[in-house]
Amino acid sequence: MSCAPDLVYDRRVPPSLASVFTGLLLVAPVAPAPADEAVVYRDLQARTGLDLERVWTDYQSERRDGQGFYEFTRARYRRRLGAGIGLSLAGLGLGAAGMAMVLIAAERDNEIDVIGGALVLTAGLGLAVPGAILWPVSQIRLHKLKRARTAALGRVQLRAAGPLPLPRGLGLGLGFAF
Repeated sequence: MSCAPDLVYDRRVPPSLASVFTGLLLVAPVAPAPADEAVVYRDLQARTGLDLERVWTDYQSERRDGQGFYEFTRARYRRRLGAGIGLSLAGLGLGAAGMAMVLIAAERDNEIDVIGGALVLTAGLGLAVPGAILWPVSQIRLHKLKRARTAALGRVQLRAAGPLPLPRGLGLGLGFAF
């Protein structure tokens, strides 16, 4: 929480004057998270088994208007998932380029190009390894969040529907998975 006065949410100060004071202080006041979001935080932490304490402190200072804790947490893990996928793909691309450089330079007996290719290959592995860790970890966390949210809302969710061949060739049926 900031030590600046909370001028935006004080009903005695006109909103235009409050924004001027806030701009002068260079500290944007942060409204406390709604009490019902604290319940959502504790419930999600209990249902998923994830340590969401850091996410909760970040939520209190970085949340957007109307954004609940679940949406904030989901967006955070989706960004990390995207970063993991990007790092993995960039690392694999650099690794392939480095390997190609090494193989071509080794064929021509050019030691300097072999060293350069080895450096590019090392940089590719340096990107691919953290990406390969961040990708599945974030994907598992997202899956746990989704499963906990679905269980909390008590919804039946249709996972799959499609044609199903009936036994002994008697035609097609429709199969559902919940």
